[in-house]
Amino acid sequence: MRFEWHLARRYLFSHKQNQYISLVSVISILGMTVGVAALIIAMSVLNGFEQAVTGRIINFLPHVVLQNHFDLPAGFAEDPDYDFGYRYTERKALLTFDAGRQIVDIQAVELPHWPGRSKNLPFDIYGNGRLPRKSGELPGIVLGYDLSEKLMISLGDTLRLLSPLDLEPTGARMPQTVFVVTGLFDANVFDYDKLLCFIDYTEGRRLFRQKSQQTGWQIWLKDYRRAEDFYGRHSAAVPNTDLQTWYQRNQTLFEAMTLEKWGTFVGLNFIILVAVFNVVSALMMLVLEKTGEIGILRVLGATSLNIRRIFITQGMLVAVIGILAGAALGLGFVLGQTEWQWVKLPQDIYFVESLPVVLSVTEVIVIIITAFIITWLAARYPARRAAELIPVDAMNYNR
Repeated sequence: MRFEWHLARRYLFSHKQNQYISLVSVISILGMTVGVAALIIAMSVLNGFEQAVTGRIINFLPHVVLQNHFDLPAGFAEDPDYDFGYRYTERKALLTFDAGRQIVDIQAVELPHWPGRSKNLPFDIYGNGRLPRKSGELPGIVLGYDLSEKLMISLGDTLRLLSPLDLEPTGARMPQTVFVVTGLFDANVFDYDKLLCFIDYTEGRRLFRQKSQQTGWQIWLKDYRRAEDFYGRHSAAVPNTDLQTWYQRNQTLFEAMTLEKWGTFVGLNFIILVAVFNVVSALMMLVLEKTGEIGILRVLGATSLNIRRIFITQGMLVAVIGILAGAALGLGFVLGQTEWQWVKLPQDIYFVESLPVVLSVTEVIVIIITAFIITWLAARYPARRAAELIPVDAMNYNR
């Protein structure tokens, strides 16, 4: 065992003359532990919410949207990543039911039933979701559960949609259609439960008096993560503004979440920084306490590099203990929350039942390396001060 390591360990845990140094060292370790654990937990929680939001988006909204095209361009349906697609058009309209009124976002989709997918969806759907008009029956409409509660609408009720944006300047009657509620969805995605409604594509074209140029396509892929590749293969065939992926349509949201993660990372690093300042304080006090011993070591042949290594090693020992303890605490909480969902969330506020956590090994490694680097840089100053002591002066310091 190198004598630098032996002395660093001895200096860390043995301060008979000055117990205050030991106390500061313990506080430094605790601060490092709290900082690393807080970073791991906070980043995992942010990852969990990001994954939860992404899951809601990709299961509720199309993976790729093509606007201003009545027919699907050649090559789209033959793409290996293509799953299915349908025509759609969208517009704001006024929904009226009894005495209630609400401006809503209407998506008219070319589907017999909404949502038109056989796979399991991570949100609740009530009713059969039929949209097209049957002989002798009213066309169907599917709306959000929050909107139905606000206006006290139930399955089977009839309501009216009016399109004031399509009122002709001649003063003709405002376009309107009566619908029957065939489905309710509870998606917990943004404000869609409060504002979004689905109707049949043909009924939407008729209500909004639209032409074929105002039609688009909602495209679903076999794997949503291939959306950017799909976009890259087909963006040259259509104007750039006409083709958008799910990420591009929600880019502001994801950029905000990324900024929030960076802000959290920087902010919680200040906990580690405070712990590092305590490490520096402890090392500086140790240098003053051990000045005489440093002089003896220099006389016995220890070089300035040996002295520097002793104190840097002690600083890194504090970092290792604190970082390992913090990593164990943080990882233990994240893995426990993943397995047993210790922390529950109120369903009337959040769209998940328990605190979502997703562990990123890369982020854990970055946190650990960052803590090591900060401690190593900080420990260099007291180590350099110790190495610069003149042997004779150091030996006479405590006399």
